[in-house]
Amino acid sequence: MAGRPTARIEVEGLTLASAAGDILVNDVDLAVSSGEIVALVGESGSGKSLTALAILGLLPRGIMWRGGRVRLNGTDVTGLTGPHASIRGRQIAAIFQDPQASLDPRWTVGRYLTGQFRRYGATSQRAAWAAAVDMLARVGLGDPARILGAFPHELSGGMAQRVMIAGALAAGPQFLIADEPTTALDVTTQAQILDLLEDLQADTGLGVLLITHDLGVVAEMAQRVVVLYGGSVMETGEVGDVLGAPWHPYTQALLASMPDLAQPAPPRPIPGSPGDRLAAGTGCPFQPRCRDAIALCAQRPPSVVVSGSHRAACHRSEPRLPHGLGEANAQPQTSGYPLPAAGTSSAERRHVG
Repeated sequence: MAGRPTARIEVEGLTLASAAGDILVNDVDLAVSSGEIVALVGESGSGKSLTALAILGLLPRGIMWRGGRVRLNGTDVTGLTGPHASIRGRQIAAIFQDPQASLDPRWTVGRYLTGQFRRYGATSQRAAWAAAVDMLARVGLGDPARILGAFPHELSGGMAQRVMIAGALAAGPQFLIADEPTTALDVTTQAQILDLLEDLQADTGLGVLLITHDLGVVAEMAQRVVVLYGGSVMETGEVGDVLGAPWHPYTQALLASMPDLAQPAPPRPIPGSPGDRLAAGTGCPFQPRCRDAIALCAQRPPSVVVSGSHRAACHRSEPRLPHGLGEANAQPQTSGYPLPAAGTSSAERRHVG
């Protein structure tokens, strides 16, 4: 990490639509710099994975760009096409939630990893093999000779994800997109993979875009967070600001729906479903499910500066009520998710909240 120049990837005004013309991601802005972890959170269907695939230039068939740009260190690399196609893997890598689906069942781990290293600069098969052995040790896999000779079906989920991380890091990228990388894993393995990602990020200076629905993981790992709903940014800022003092009713609702062993009250589910939202561009997409909605919410909300870099897309300009409280209980929202104290180790942070 020492001496490595600061890099930055920026998404500006990203808008994606289906073939039928439905807006799926609407005017999304976000940025990730080297040396930081930025979390992208929201319910299923909020546009998190589509945003990641747009950055990578891997949009599914039938999903179209309607606007926006992706910039890498100030250079427009939208779609990663033409002369920018080589950026994928070399400067921006990715891992996904089902590692077994990403590995070719016909190939051994050795064939996959040596192929990665040969593609990204190893001058011989011997050099690629040595690099693969070193990388497996780096991601915490012992007995590399056995692992390199194994097929994907012979690996556990956690081992397969470590292999995918090793392959993603083969070219020494500046950025890693981790799209729900622990979803298919058991709780213990989830913690191990998250610790590994955090350690690798700290050691290499990677910029990480972590896509997750788990706000506990966000509190533990990320420096900044972007909250998506209905393809639109609801709230963004430093993790301590957004989770410690949530401003948007949707962020508050997400936090209120999480179980808290320290509180006797049960979690409060968000009414309705993610499909209950206004059409993109006609207003706040969360309005149909928001208990604090007002008539003005039928119009597109402005991006309100709460403080510093903390922003929320909401028509209300004052601290709003804790989600679901009526006027009789009117109090500004002052509490949020319990955040780890400065200097807390990654193992200790696993138990926050």
